[in-house]
Amino acid sequence: MMMKSLSITPRQAAWPLVMLGLLLPLQAQAAELPIPGAQTSAWLELQRSGAQASANPQSASAVQREKAAERFLKTYDYAIKESFYGDNFGAGK
Repeated sequence: MMMKSLSITPRQAAWPLVMLGLLLPLQAQAAELPIPGAQTSAWLELQRSGAQASANPQSASAVQREKAAERFLKTYDYAIKESFYGDNFGAGK
């Protein structure tokens, strides 16, 4: 039995190399992607540590605290709707 020789053209031989050249930059970019949630964790750690906290105390006066408490308690004056779907739902209503 006679073997038929395979002939590969230079173009066929170059195709895998071209594809590899296109995929390598994508792999490098994927390696540089941050871990999901890493930036949020950094912000939360910064807040927890107080490293960037103001040196000036920031407190509300008694009048401001009282008004804030009144606004909060006033939210209980209105019932929460079972559903927000329907004809009467819209901006400015």
